[in-house]
Amino acid sequence: MTKTLRFSLLSMLLMLCGSMYADEVKFDFSADNAYSLFGLSGFSSNDSNAGDITENKSTTSGDVTVTVSPCDGKNPNRMWTGSLRMYGGTLTIASAGKNITAIEFTLNNSKWGNNTANTGKLETGKWTGDAASVVITVGGNTQIKSMTVTLGEGGTTPDPDPEPQPGEIKKVTVAEFNAAAESTDVWYQLSGTVKNLKDGDQYGNFDLEDETGTVYVYGLLSEKGGEKKLFQELAAEKGIKNGTKITIIGNRGSYKEKIEVLNAYFVSVDGQGEEPEPQPEETKKATIAEFNAAAESTTVWYQLSGTVKNLKDGDIYGNFDLEDETGSVYVYGLLSEKGGEKKLFQELAAEKGIKNGTKITICGNRGSYGDKIEVVNAYFVSVDGQGEEPEPQPDEVKDATIAEFNAAAESTDVWYKLKGEVKNLKDGDKYGNFDLEDATGSVYVYGLLSEKGGAKGEFQALAAEKGIKNGCKITIIGNRGSYKDKIEVTNAYFVSVDEAAPAELTISGETTFVESTVVTITPSDVDHDVYYTLDGTDPKTSSTQVRYMEPFTITETCTVRAWEEDADIYAEKTFTKAEAPAEMTVEDVIAAAPENTNATEGQQKVWVKGYIVGFVDGAKLAEGAKFTAEGCETATNLLLATNPAETNVENCIPVQLPAGDIRAALNLQDNPDNLGKEVKLYGYVLKYFSAPGLKNVTAYEFTGETGVEMINAEAQQNGRIYNLAGQRVDNAFKGIVIVGGKKIVKK
Repeated sequence: MTKTLRFSLLSMLLMLCGSMYADEVKFDFSADNAYSLFGLSGFSSNDSNAGDITENKSTTSGDVTVTVSPCDGKNPNRMWTGSLRMYGGTLTIASAGKNITAIEFTLNNSKWGNNTANTGKLETGKWTGDAASVVITVGGNTQIKSMTVTLGEGGTTPDPDPEPQPGEIKKVTVAEFNAAAESTDVWYQLSGTVKNLKDGDQYGNFDLEDETGTVYVYGLLSEKGGEKKLFQELAAEKGIKNGTKITIIGNRGSYKEKIEVLNAYFVSVDGQGEEPEPQPEETKKATIAEFNAAAESTTVWYQLSGTVKNLKDGDIYGNFDLEDETGSVYVYGLLSEKGGEKKLFQELAAEKGIKNGTKITICGNRGSYGDKIEVVNAYFVSVDGQGEEPEPQPDEVKDATIAEFNAAAESTDVWYKLKGEVKNLKDGDKYGNFDLEDATGSVYVYGLLSEKGGAKGEFQALAAEKGIKNGCKITIIGNRGSYKDKIEVTNAYFVSVDEAAPAELTISGETTFVESTVVTITPSDVDHDVYYTLDGTDPKTSSTQVRYMEPFTITETCTVRAWEEDADIYAEKTFTKAEAPAEMTVEDVIAAAPENTNATEGQQKVWVKGYIVGFVDGAKLAEGAKFTAEGCETATNLLLATNPAETNVENCIPVQLPAGDIRAALNLQDNPDNLGKEVKLYGYVLKYFSAPGLKNVTAYEFTGETGVEMINAEAQQNGRIYNLAGQRVDNAFKGIVIVGGKKIVKK
């Protein structure tokens, strides 16, 4: 009895002593200011990226440090709405004192992915073991509201690691390296995969990634203390590129809070000459049923063949079901090659013709997410039977996505049926030039006819009849063409309006005006009543509301607010009265040397006066200037100069001609007589054709001066004909010439 009592008392004393040495550290991610734990900004509706974890982030309480790595999947790891939300990457919990013996996770909505730990036992919401550091690899949607870390329970504090000695080399994971202190004395050996290495990088700056995280390598030398800027030689010799697995040694450093491997030098390409990549015969060919029955593994590769199912339009990752006669399995992303870059599936699909119904062969590992079996690390092998599809026949019409159309060869025989949304259609465009956009991409439609082979220039009648405008979804048929490397739908004709544009109330007029501007309000339905105000009040309830009857004129800066009664929709636009526009010469525009290619907010238009001396045919002014109207095949621009006889491109500015009346009146393709005429143009001074120019022209005025009757006594030589460069030409020459000392236009 006495012995039993003594033993019981001793047991209670030991339990009490054990609990005395047990510490608990809690991290609360549900608090209002939990974002600040990782140095993040709070989430707001104005910033959808706030709270995103885009690089390794750490927070420390007591002896415990929690480090979260970013996720390279579709969803980012982030602090959001009361929890730490992880979809991939790693969660590292490290103790600088006693060992960690337990971690309790409080979850949001019971979200816990297919997670694994590098040590100990991991269950849903709980880890147990005995370790100084625990690395949890997140395999799916995991939402943590709080986390309690227990230290030293039931044991004693382990002996601390000895201080690293100068020159010592420690083998570590990337997570352990990131958690270490900065030092130029301690060297760390790291192994991982090269990521984000740029072509031609002479220093060797890249990310090194292993299963625990990622770190930035700030330059890789061929040997310790070696010469910089020789990375290309090392890369060529050792075969280092994105996707290569290598071992390096370096110090733990940082730059502006970004962790870096400094003074890094090369050790080896891992497995080079020792473990060759598995050959096709080493990959197991399996049916989908056999694959589903296999064990999970990232080292065993399976070759599967089947039909693509449930692939969504525009999917950049390549997620779909693969189906054969034995079953179906989910493919979690398809790469173009083993270890290839993610998010490039659309390029692969366009090149190989992969879509729902395509039969393909792939290789990948057996994985899972939750209880769902997946093919992971999958890469493309072949489209089964590729090359058997017959060549398209003349006048055949093929249904295609815009991505498939853009990937096709140019042809005026093959016709493609395309469906998409009308974008960037300009008011009053008589040809029907616009962008057509679907979930897979966008393409430029170079004119839309009402029927196959119909008359050009009649788009406005078609648009009015069919209700074609920006935002409506239509079906068209056309050929695959191009103009100066820009893909176009040519010979396009209308098929149907699939969905009308959303109803909208619009306010139009010149938003920046000098003296006055006319304001037009257009309701979504002509039978609806519209009310407006000019004092900023609500046009629905204000006592100053005015019923809109016809366009009206404003002469001062104000905001027009409109309300469409029957549809209960609003619109508003601010009109600003500007000072009288400045007048500039061609020399003034050149001296301004604008850098912007688009007008900035508040920029004022100016009047520029000069003579029309030619046009630009090319990508740059210096290479494409043509001082003639003969042979002009573009109506979109012209050249302006102070001297009507100018032939020096450095004294000229290019002028962009917008579609509509201005282009029709000024362009040299349709109006060769304009060569040599003086004109005033109202637009923005901007960079155009890589040179100072004038864009967004909204007004023009011919001055009446042509410049073609100017006497040039030096060029008068016995009635012979000379061009503007002083070269003698024959009577067949077209353009501005000098005859008898006078400039005339020869047609």
